[in-house]
Amino acid sequence: MEAQEFIKKRPYLIWYTKNFDRLSEESIVEAVLNYGDFEDVILMKKYRGPGKIIKKAKRVFHHEFNEKTFRAQLVYFKDINYSEKIIYLRGFEVKDEVIRKELTKFSLKS
Repeated sequence: MEAQEFIKKRPYLIWYTKNFDRLSEESIVEAVLNYGDFEDVILMKKYRGPGKIIKKAKRVFHHEFNEKTFRAQLVYFKDINYSEKIIYLRGFEVKDEVIRKELTKFSLKS
């Protein structure tokens, strides 16, 4: 899936444009990391992989991005309240355990 196709399905992340085809990958990564949630990051990881996401995040955020902190935040689950039901887009349903497993795997990859 191309980055532009990914963001077209998540217009709430880039509400200031309707011209998704002209967005750069950097602007898409920035929107997902700024406004997305864990599910958005996991789905983005599926099409780009952690190394590419981290590389682009470093280009976008420069010295403000900390890879170690980013990876640690992905596997911190103690403050997640699982009592609230998540409403997924049709075809994007994911079980909580799958999200936990994928975030842990993602955080350990380079």
